[in-house]
Amino acid sequence: MKALLMAACVCCTAPLQAGEVYKWTDEGGRVHYGDTVPPGRKASATPVDTTSPVVTGTPRKSPEARPAPKKEPVFSDRPAPPPPRAPASGALPPA
Repeated sequence: MKALLMAACVCCTAPLQAGEVYKWTDEGGRVHYGDTVPPGRKASATPVDTTSPVVTGTPRKSPEARPAPKKEPVFSDRPAPPPPRAPASGALPPA
């Protein structure tokens, strides 16, 4: 019972402990996230809502629905080993 109460307390107070998160874009067009915005980016920074999880993108396909990965041929600089030879008549197989 104590563990359940402790888990409920942690889950309820986690959003209160989280600080403000900001999103901004640098000169190269890369998107960054952080709790502090670098000087010169404050005008383009926007606060990010962290109160509820958001799933973006397309849903993942099941393994059956995914196309099989293409297998590339493997080439080696080493020559192929010779094929095994048939044992001579009357010879015993190696132990």
